Amino acid sequence: MIADFQNGGLKKFYKSELVDLAELPKPDRHLIRKNAYVTPNAMQATRGCVHSCAFCSVAAFNRYKMRTRPVDHVMEELKTLGKYVLFMDDNIILDNAYARELFRAMIPLKKRWFSQCGIGIAEDEELLELAAQIGCRGLFIGFESLSEQTLSAYSKHCNRKRNYRDVVKRIHEAGIAICGGFVFGSDEDGEDVFENTLQFLLESNMDALQSTRLTPFPGTPLFDELDKEGRIVDKDWSHYDFFHVVHQPKQMSCETLDKGTAWLQQQFYSYSNITRRVGKAFGYLSSETIFKAMLPLNLGWRYKLTSYGAFKLGNYFQKSGIN
Repeated sequence: MIADFQNGGLKKFYKSELVDLAELPKPDRHLIRKNAYVTPNAMQATRGCVHSCAFCSVAAFNRYKMRTRPVDHVMEELKTLGKYVLFMDDNIILDNAYARELFRAMIPLKKRWFSQCGIGIAEDEELLELAAQIGCRGLFIGFESLSEQTLSAYSKHCNRKRNYRDVVKRIHEAGIAICGGFVFGSDEDGEDVFENTLQFLLESNMDALQSTRLTPFPGTPLFDELDKEGRIVDKDWSHYDFFHVVHQPKQMSCETLDKGTAWLQQQFYSYSNITRRVGKAFGYLSSETIFKAMLPLNLGWRYKLTSYGAFKLGNYFQKSGIN
């Protein structure tokens, strides 16, 4: 690709074989500029996902396959990192047997770690307790939607017919914080989706939130479907960042989707809700988790959303009578 670029002959697409993670080189973290990232102690034990969620670029990019690194290679790299580690795995528990082997090997290291995983961890008591025992203090979980119809449309079958409140409760009881991921703008979403979701988030005391506008990334089934229907309204790829609406929803305007998502973020990350959320968290999280992870994440998201103008956009819904 670099040679083609130098010769002025870039192709439209490039495709390579998926690499064997047993051959994955360890990065030289000394080259990372100080304070350039929240932590340089980020790594992967697994890559990819076997699920076929219509909007997910990760699964499509990894060709709906999951790969794992040899556990001894992961341990070797982990030992070179600090106390707090971020696993950038797409779903660290997807291969259940591998997750158990990895977690048991991590027991002596006494790390504090964070990652992404599916809601299935709440239904596996042994795995959940093991994760907490080896220092898991926070998980990003893609809930995506409260609607069974939306989950079905997204092909997010692993989330269907699950009691989300029970999922949150069980993970909290293990002493693990949750950053919930929700996506808005499906064909099943009406204008009430924002208020209904906010109510769930506050009642369940979700520790942090990533709420995004549905984004049909090229290469996903969702993009192909919406493009065929002529509902992609913006093909400026720089806008495919979850902060722009690039497709025409069925049950609301583009403006409503944009500002409704902003309103939800504004409400969730208001100082009053952050304060209330942190206060409740002392009932199930350690003070270390609260002050090292939960509170900084909440304030960090508030700062990021303010930078994107989300709090200003949220005023639209206050004027519309939604509060």
